[in-house]
Amino acid sequence: MQTSLAPAPAVADPARRDSTALPPLRPMTMGEILDRALGLFRSSFLRLFTVMLVFQAPMYALQKSFQTLMQQKAPVLARPGAFRGALPDAEQLAWFFGGAAVLGVVTLALYQLAVAALATGAARGFLGERIEPGRALREAFTRAPQVLGTFLLLSLWTGLLLTLSIAPGAGLIAGGFLVFESAGARIGAAVAGLLVVFGALLVVGLYLMLRYVLVTEVVMIEKLSFVRALRRSARLMAGRVGPTFFDNCKVRASIVLAVTFCISISVAIVASLPSYLVYAAFDVSPFNPESFDPSLVPLWAMLPVEAFAVFCQTAVAPYGLLATIVFYFDVRIKREGFDLEFLATHLAPNPSR
Repeated sequence: MQTSLAPAPAVADPARRDSTALPPLRPMTMGEILDRALGLFRSSFLRLFTVMLVFQAPMYALQKSFQTLMQQKAPVLARPGAFRGALPDAEQLAWFFGGAAVLGVVTLALYQLAVAALATGAARGFLGERIEPGRALREAFTRAPQVLGTFLLLSLWTGLLLTLSIAPGAGLIAGGFLVFESAGARIGAAVAGLLVVFGALLVVGLYLMLRYVLVTEVVMIEKLSFVRALRRSARLMAGRVGPTFFDNCKVRASIVLAVTFCISISVAIVASLPSYLVYAAFDVSPFNPESFDPSLVPLWAMLPVEAFAVFCQTAVAPYGLLATIVFYFDVRIKREGFDLEFLATHLAPNPSR
């Protein structure tokens, strides 16, 4: 039994164990991973919902603030229906892209902290301990520098590799214009180059996403960070945990992500329907950008339906994290063969790592 690796979250107080604790840990099939995540989702729904809402509410408030600010500072971009044919000036473009950049950075940071809080809470729930929203939030904020720093490092590394991956396609496009003289040959080279670029971005992007899918879990559960967290996730996701194609870790992770993505998209579509009905009631069509003017819809009409959409997305978001957590522990059980429940009961994570 290997015990040199960082342990799972400690369950120091037996009173914190949930009465709905799941059966003893063991290797699982893909169906069992998703089913066990669903069991945790049902038993801890309100607590997980509370954790996610702490981050979703400010993200929604920031989005509404951005929309209001853009209607004042960049009306041509925010309300194209009110300025048909008009082009935004440099000041409006600066406000729009600057505001979008700030909104994107803050939203990503909040989302990463939400993932961290859900990860630590879900891990404790998986190991039979009661999920406590306050405790999960404290642990996420305590390790916020490690979580956000590791995410920044991963983003830079991903951006570098994606940039390098488009080099062959870009070279094909440039070479076509340098070598060929006819317009048809140049167009053919450009089309081929674009296909190579998009194909490379897709393949490399998917590979990196699956390779580092467990980074947040590693940061929060194993108390690793930065390069060590990236390497640990890569090691866990390398190779297979069984003899068949579907035992490949990346294939298994892709199945988990695909299922949870489909669930999230389905809920998002259903949750957005009331918003479209409100737009239709005020004769505003978001499907026609040239005539779209959200200022024609009063706040009292949009706020309830947007709040409904936020609550729906908040409700379903934890399931994907739960499935990833169960997958993470399943990989550790199959790869490292130790009794995680023993570790959770007898060992505590080392915060100095």
